[in-house]
Amino acid sequence: MLSLLLAAQALMPPGSDPRMWDNPPTEMVDFLGRRRLCAQLGEPENYNVGDRAAAERWRCAALPGEERTWRARYANNALVRAWLDLDPIRFTLNNVEINAWHGPLPARPRRIEQAGVDARTGQPYRLVIEAGSGTRQTRITASFANAPTRSFTLDDTQVPFLDLQSLRVMLGTPPVRRPQLYVMLRYGEMRGYCSLEQRDDRSEISIVFEPERVRASRSETINCETNWSDLPDAAAR
Repeated sequence: MLSLLLAAQALMPPGSDPRMWDNPPTEMVDFLGRRRLCAQLGEPENYNVGDRAAAERWRCAALPGEERTWRARYANNALVRAWLDLDPIRFTLNNVEINAWHGPLPARPRRIEQAGVDARTGQPYRLVIEAGSGTRQTRITASFANAPTRSFTLDDTQVPFLDLQSLRVMLGTPPVRRPQLYVMLRYGEMRGYCSLEQRDDRSEISIVFEPERVRASRSETINCETNWSDLPDAAAR
């Protein structure tokens, strides 16, 4: 009898406030988030240029077909169906506020050059990031301390919408074991439904320059979960 009662409770739809629900299945989070962002754009006939670009990036036109697939997959799960039946604008994860920017698309610089000194040792560094308009590659070249100048080339198809303006630079110079220069950049779409306290919830790449080598990795955010993986040098032979 107890098992039957628990099974019946599992099939009961939750209350009306989604903030009190269990979060949806992890693999569905990005779908529900995109559905909300697309709903916030309004009706397609009222899109401006920026709205049309956002709708294309968020693949708004594909949402109805994706929704049919999710409904078929979870046809016997009332709790998941409640997320699908929810007004898209009301989607929220527990303790997460959702925000979207509907203004003009931000400018995307193709080249950034930065020079400075390490705050602890005064050792100089110089960094140049250049995105080739026709090559679909971004080349990062750096020199620092007494290390030789080295470069790393990113394949833009692996890091779409790379945001050069998100650049962060850190230096690890003595007393650490060896001098290192860290270059970090964000890429992908700002979701708004993964972050807490207005933090940037995009994926990120990290490139580490050392005297004898350069290596890179990325933290890729999918369904609000982050996975780390190495990035190969697109110019490596």
